[in-house]
Amino acid sequence: MFGRPKNALHYVLYGALYLAMPVIVLTIFYFIDQPYQLSDNYEVSARDFVVSFDDRPPSDGWQALSKENQPVRDASSPYTSVWYRIENTRPAELSALYFPFPDSNLDIWHRGERLRLLGPMSLPLHYSRSPLSLPLAAQQTQQLDEAIYVRVARHHIGTYLPLTYIAPFDLTERDFAGQELLKKWLPIGMLCVMSVFVVFNFGLFSLNRKETAYGWYALTMLLWGMHTAHSLVDAIPFHHPLWFAFTYVLLLWIPVELIFVNRFFSLAAPRLEKVVVITSLLIAAILIAFSLQPRVEPMSMVAATLMTPWTVVCTVILTTRYFVALRSSWTFESVSLWLTSGAFFGVGIRDILFQYTPGGWTPPGNNYYLQYVALLPMLLFGWHLLRRYASALVTANLKNEQLDITVTERTAELESSYAKIAEESSRRSVAEERARLMRDMHDGLGGHLVHALALSEQGGDKELQKALRLALDDLRLVVDSLSPDQRGLPQLLATYRHRVSKMLSRTGTKVSWEIDEVREQQELGPKHALNLLRILQEAITNAVLHSGGDQIRVILSRVAEGVRLLVIDNGKGLRSDSSGRGITNMRTRAREMGAQLDIASTGKGTTVTCLLSTPARPVHS
Repeated sequence: MFGRPKNALHYVLYGALYLAMPVIVLTIFYFIDQPYQLSDNYEVSARDFVVSFDDRPPSDGWQALSKENQPVRDASSPYTSVWYRIENTRPAELSALYFPFPDSNLDIWHRGERLRLLGPMSLPLHYSRSPLSLPLAAQQTQQLDEAIYVRVARHHIGTYLPLTYIAPFDLTERDFAGQELLKKWLPIGMLCVMSVFVVFNFGLFSLNRKETAYGWYALTMLLWGMHTAHSLVDAIPFHHPLWFAFTYVLLLWIPVELIFVNRFFSLAAPRLEKVVVITSLLIAAILIAFSLQPRVEPMSMVAATLMTPWTVVCTVILTTRYFVALRSSWTFESVSLWLTSGAFFGVGIRDILFQYTPGGWTPPGNNYYLQYVALLPMLLFGWHLLRRYASALVTANLKNEQLDITVTERTAELESSYAKIAEESSRRSVAEERARLMRDMHDGLGGHLVHALALSEQGGDKELQKALRLALDDLRLVVDSLSPDQRGLPQLLATYRHRVSKMLSRTGTKVSWEIDEVREQQELGPKHALNLLRILQEAITNAVLHSGGDQIRVILSRVAEGVRLLVIDNGKGLRSDSSGRGITNMRTRAREMGAQLDIASTGKGTTVTCLLSTPARPVHS
């Protein structure tokens, strides 16, 4: 919607829109602020006046009111009390006396009776700002000929008669409702909205002190809200000049907003912010000090010479900071807030001219508008802050989700690592226990068998020697299956070949070992390793003892189904009904390993096939 201008025409359009903002806003407020259907024909003015503190209309001392002859306050009194006399020559149907903007303490009399006392007529004075509509008593004649007396009590130097109408009662009631809306209910509604934003942003700031923009925004809204609420109070609770000094002190929401804008757009200006804070506090202290005097003039002088110019300077600097933010980044945030600053700046100038009217000229309207217009950029700022907060929440949620995924992955990795560590620890413990058993069998049982074999050889008992050698070979077979270095097929076969070579050479049997380059099996484990060696041992033993042949081939090769071990002899073969204990044990051991065992025999020899289907892994030669 809003982007960086691409040519001179875009800059002209942006500039025109910026200048149009205050015009549009002021037009709306001028329309709302005008009296409803009350023309100048109903307006009345005072004919005479008298400076008096009497509680009833004076009977003498009246002076004609003119531009040259105005009420003058008694220098010895802290406030002024003036009686005005309004001649009633209007038709009887004009049955209501109406003050749309009293801004005073009023004591109203008609036909010798008090119609209304609006605020006390002595210190501490009130400052009644709500509109006032009073019905006038019905007349017996066609003309109202009794005068209306209005006493005005103010701290101001010039105690003028407020704008006064005598009009039909229904018309005054309509205008009264409109002024009530503008002066009372609209500010109350704005204060309710402001309270929500203040509490919410102070809460956000308390949760994250690094995001100072939320804190300065809440402080700006709080001071602006207090300034707006100040205008709703009619019954002033303490010293009048001090109360009105707070009216100006609360204008410090403009310097505070300047600091907030710097923090919101990340415009680093620490020196400027220090100057703004120190100057604002100093002027506020001076203003309060002068307001402690009984007369209002010193405080008004300080407000006119210090506070008002300072707020104008801050407003100008604030506008320039909007331009700096806009130049650095043409985003929706910067452009929308820059445009609303145009309305803020234009209405601020109008309000200054409304208060200080050089040459007698007064801008249109009957109220100050800045307190209303200031809500527009403040709400826009609040909306952008909420958008930032929502965006930060979405980003944080995405990061949390990613963090949860990462934590889950890391947790799974840790669990896997812990499982591997536990498995490795278990393997290490088992390996240590196997090593201990191997040492015990080798050093204990193995030693005893070797010693017994040596003794039998000295005695010449051949059968005993044979039994002892078989027992010793069998023990070595068990020890080899337990060794952690003998888990793969190549290692197992190589070790077994070394063990049985001497025995086979003594029998005269020629054995050929054909080991192809196969992938090493996954670790067999002691049980399966021993079963495989037992199958191989039984096949070779049967070939040596029963086949009658003199050649044996041991072949280890890789096939599609896995790894195949063949033991082939050239003997006479087995009988068809041969099913001895050795063959039964071989089949049982193959089933325990999950392997397939097949024994094929012909008149030319026997072939024992053991197929291991366990997935293989590569081995590097």
